[in-house]
Amino acid sequence: LNLPTDFKYFLIDPYLIGVYHLNEKNIPFIILKTKSFEHTFASLLDNELAIAETISKLFSPQNYASSTTQGVFIDKIINNIDTRILYDSLGQSILFYAFLNQNTLLIGQAEEVITPIINRLQTNQQNTARD
Repeated sequence: LNLPTDFKYFLIDPYLIGVYHLNEKNIPFIILKTKSFEHTFASLLDNELAIAETISKLFSPQNYASSTTQGVFIDKIINNIDTRILYDSLGQSILFYAFLNQNTLLIGQAEEVITPIINRLQTNQQNTARD
């Protein structure tokens, strides 16, 4: 992926690419781990449109929305998590990202899947902690 070097530098392997099935659509997302929240977040803020464009191409190369470069990021709190959502000129969400904790970054394609993915991840963490 053609991501900024200062962004990639702080990411840790492995990562997870998944698909959330919602309303007959498969909506892709990626979960990345970082070794530095501060550096990763700063790089995201500095380069978020370029990163959004690259991730959008990864998620949907044939239907890639060129509007990512002209979109606008809006801050929202969803499930008590600060989330940045990229909207196109028609008000449609194109991409979002949210830090689930200091080391886990969730990036996805559609705003509708933020809550279900977060809920699923939190449930899995709670079940793992009990085992």
